Amino acid sequence: MVRLALKHQGRAVAGKWAQRSWSKTVIGLSTTYGWNYADAWVNGAGTRGAIIDMAGTKFLSVPDQDGDNAYPAVLAWIESYTRVALGRAIEQLGASVIVQCDTDGMIIDTTALTEAGDMAEATARSERGRRGGLSEALASVAGHTVPLRLRAKTAYRNLEVIGPQHLTLDGQKRWSGVPGSAKREPDGSYSAWTWPKLAWQMTNGDTRGYTRVVQTYRLASSYAPGWLLSDGTVAAPEARLTADQRVELVPYNESRYAARGDHLAAGQPAILAALTEATSGG
Repeated sequence: MVRLALKHQGRAVAGKWAQRSWSKTVIGLSTTYGWNYADAWVNGAGTRGAIIDMAGTKFLSVPDQDGDNAYPAVLAWIESYTRVALGRAIEQLGASVIVQCDTDGMIIDTTALTEAGDMAEATARSERGRRGGLSEALASVAGHTVPLRLRAKTAYRNLEVIGPQHLTLDGQKRWSGVPGSAKREPDGSYSAWTWPKLAWQMTNGDTRGYTRVVQTYRLASSYAPGWLLSDGTVAAPEARLTADQRVELVPYNESRYAARGDHLAAGQPAILAALTEATSGG
């Protein structure tokens, strides 16, 4: 009973309202043995679907709500509101405290809470922030994120940040899209036994039973390239429109960072190499 109630509540939260539903239409008898799944395009409806053979019946399954390129407004409002609140929290805690952040949360260096240096006035100069307690510091920030409140979920001693969604926490891999069981191979890649979903099984599997495969993963050297400044901070690259309405990245020596006198550190992401000015420094 409790499990059923919780499952329904999980589907009834605001973010779930925007999920699209699918309708199934029987189109005839199955023409294949066992089961089969094939992607399809529904002419006139302007959306993708699937033709599925199962238990002797062939049917067409299509999403009957928004098109593939629609981004539900309810999700957009919730996500943007949360990110604005997260940005305010980051501003209050200060750059020296933040280690990593994602859509609705962040990892902070609790040892830096006692160092008032770069922290915002509202947090660093308060008596609660000065004592360095985590709960006190989060309470100080709460006034800037109302009605949302920060809460401490867990703590780690060792952290490796590869990208916003690729972290190693106390030796445990939290890499988006990569199973936690993945093992490192001699060539630097990772491999893991995976559990392909039903659609894959119907297209590529074996009618005699469930098929598992070994999947290989390769991590990019940098998932969030940016300008590394001489003071150790990372600045986001800028973009602009050209005369023919193309988007291009702005070379560093033409960026706002160079204009205000910031200098590049030695060594920049390879993806930005062509945009780095020839001379060292700002």
